Formats: sequence, C-alpha cells, structure tokens
Amino acid sequence: MRMEVVSRIESVIKELWPSADVQIFGSFKTGLYLPTSDIDLVVFGKWENLPLWTLEEALRKHKVADEDSVKVLDKATVPIIKLTDSFTEVKVDISFNVQNGVRAADLIKDFTKLHPREDACIPNTNYGVLLIEFFELYGRHFNYLKTGIRIKDGGSYVAKDEVQKNMLDGYRPSMLYIEDPLQPGNDVGRSSYGAMQVKQAFDYAYVVLSHAVSPIAKYYPNNETESILGRIIRVTDEVATYRDWISKQWGLQNRSEPSCNGNGVPLIVDTQQLDKCNNNLSEENEALGKCRSKASESLSKHSSNSSSGPVSSSSATQSSSSDVHGSARLFRSSSKGFQGTAQTSHGSLMTSKQHQGKSNTQYYHGKKRKHKRDAPLSDLCR
Repeated sequence: MRMEVVSRIESVIKELWPSADVQIFGSFKTGLYLPTSDIDLVVFGKWENLPLWTLEEALRKHKVADEDSVKVLDKATVPIIKLTDSFTEVKVDISFNVQNGVRAADLIKDFTKLHPREDACIPNTNYGVLLIEFFELYGRHFNYLKTGIRIKDGGSYVAKDEVQKNMLDGYRPSMLYIEDPLQPGNDVGRSSYGAMQVKQAFDYAYVVLSHAVSPIAKYYPNNETESILGRIIRVTDEVATYRDWISKQWGLQNRSEPSCNGNGVPLIVDTQQLDKCNNNLSEENEALGKCRSKASESLSKHSSNSSSGPVSSSSATQSSSSDVHGSARLFRSSSKGFQGTAQTSHGSLMTSKQHQGKSNTQYYHGKKRKHKRDAPLSDLCR
C-alpha cells in the first residue's frame, strides 16, 4: 500500500524533473513504522531554489493529495511539503536534497545486518520481559538531567557535562540528549519536548504491566476479559476500521507462512495464518487455566495462615485506577472483520530466551522476585 503511495508521488516528480532521484527514509525505510505512521521522502536534484511551490502545485493538479492537506513549510529548519494521500489517507513529508535522513536509515539497516536476530520471525516469540524492563529503565532509573545516550561504538551512556564542549553552535544538551552517530556534537533529541511526561507514562506502563503478570493478577477486575497490552495501549475504532480496510485492500492472500521484510518486521499475513496463530493461543490458554488453578490453591493456603487475605483492598483499588485510560482492544483480521482477542495467553509477556547481562530480578508491587528468564509464565505458578 505504502509503495503505491510513493509510486504516485514519484510519478508526479519524474514528470516535472526526469533526472530527479526520489528516496525513502525514516520509519518506512527501516521497517519500524506503525499503521498510522507517515512516509518520509527526499528528492535529490539540481535547483538554484528549492521547488517547493512547483511540486505543491503539481500534486494538487494531479489530485494525488487531498486539496486541503497540501502544505508548504518553507520557513522550517528543513523546508518540507506535507500532504495526505487522497486514496489511502497516509500522510507524507517531502524534503529536498537532505542527506542525513537517508544516511541514518541506511545506518539502521546496516546495524541489523551486523547484529542479525535469528528469532526475529519465530511465531509466538515473547518479548514481554524486555518491554517491562525498558519501561522500568526509562521510567524510573534513567537520569534525564545528567545523562545522554550515545549510539556509536556499541552504544553507551555519556555525561552531559562531557558533551557540552563538543556541541554544535553553542547548543546545550537537551533533556533527551541522543548523540547523532553520523555527526558527533549534533543532538538529535534537540527538537523533542515533553520528556518528563513521557517518563511518567513509561513509569505508569511499568507498574501496570508488572501488576498484570503478578501471581495475584487473577483477582484483578476484568482480568479474564482484558488483554494485558490493552491496559496501556488504546486502539480506537477509527484505527481498527482503517486497518481492516487496509487488510481487505492489500492483505497478502497467497503466503503459506508469515514473512518478514529485510529488518525482521512481520508483513501482513492472510486470515488462515492468523486463525492458526489464534488456535495456538487457545492451547496456551488451556495450559494457563491449570496454572491459575494451582495459583489459586497456593494463595488460598497462604491466606488461611495470614490475616491479610490474598489481596488487599488497596491493591484492588490501584488496579481499578489503571482503567482510567480506558480499556483497549487488540484486533485480528478475519472473514468476519476485526474481532477482539482479549483472552490471549498471558505468556506473551515473558521471553523464551535468556537475555545476557540482564538481572533475573522482576518487580511485583514494589518487591523483588526471582524467576527463570527462559521459563514460560506458567512456571511462576509452581
């Protein structure tokens, strides 16, 4: 679908300047885009003045974009044309003769080649622990005031005091300082804002997900009907409908196995594959049912020897408060349209591989708990 959008825009550009070179960069180039992400394009050519208005007029003439969506930002640091594709509603940003974006995308693709992930497309591979630890690190422990992030040479943290002298044009490190691996001294996080609000959101996500996989999660309200990721991610009806439309228009119907793009990002698979995956999840749910029974028996025995009961009222209240953001739904494409898949395996929040160099400590309600990293969630109930 997105390549069709690029092709329509490129045809207009080639009609104006046959020798122009149109390249993709950003999340679409690296394969890290979301369903609602925009497409970043850069046009290389020889012009005395950037032809922003010429291209804007041509896009309107060919009705490639919605009439009201085409905007020229000629005063921006990097002048661009913003538009929304008239058929797919995908947003597109077009710049001219800017090398950094393409070089950065190529750097990411080269990095994935140097560090291939053999399990990138194995079905049912779980990354929940990694996600929770990410939220814990950047929501609780990372010092945004004094520490920056360096990508090159394997990646490291760097004191902001040390990088101040190498900053370009006298800039001070931003709250979210990320050193440009292609141009040391350039802070790619300079234009970001709301870092502390994002930090708070990460902290909230860490608490909610940690509670969701704790042994006493069985007693939480709506535990059986609410998906775990749905506690922190909202998928609106509008987005769900849009994804359904995309699946019907461009869904791949002839693939026998889930496929990946060059960066290990799964492509759209057909209904039969998705139904097969859901059948596998049903088997896991049956196993988890036995796990929950064991957990219930264990907690009942514990509660009989304790006056506090299996769950305090404050814990239940805290869990209920997490619903203030509203429950979200995870969707799958099927012949019956999008259906909720809330009752998925809670094992999806665990990883099947040991993460080297990581602590085996997990946090539940503020207390440390040791567990086997390479074990499924059901092992925690033993």
